Amino acid sequence: MRDEAIINLMYEKNELGLLELEKKYEKLLFHIASGILGSRLRDVEECVNDTYLKLWNHIEDYDIKKASLKTYLKVIVRNTAINKLRDLSKREERELPEDISDLARCYIDYKQSVEGQVFRKESIQVLN
Repeated sequence: MRDEAIINLMYEKNELGLLELEKKYEKLLFHIASGILGSRLRDVEECVNDTYLKLWNHIEDYDIKKASLKTYLKVIVRNTAINKLRDLSKREERELPEDISDLARCYIDYKQSVEGQVFRKESIQVLN
């Protein structure tokens, strides 16, 4: 289906427009989103779906004279993926200190303390 027909369907809020849009551009949008988000499949899918939703909600803002539908979608998915990556990075930064402190509690290096060295020597003697 041609882009003009897809756009007309979306102007009419006909869901067939979304289905045709997905058929035509899904692989391209997945490729762009996965290039930014990497192997996070769930986030890539969410990003592509957000792209469809943004176009659906703001189809009246789209001007075919300024850019092709393909270009317009590429810009939307790229910006959506970048924003998603920023959110994920912020979330991971907040979670990281807790994870590190948990690991540190599990893997205390007893060689660094005098008490640890005594326990280590006693354990070696018991084993021998």
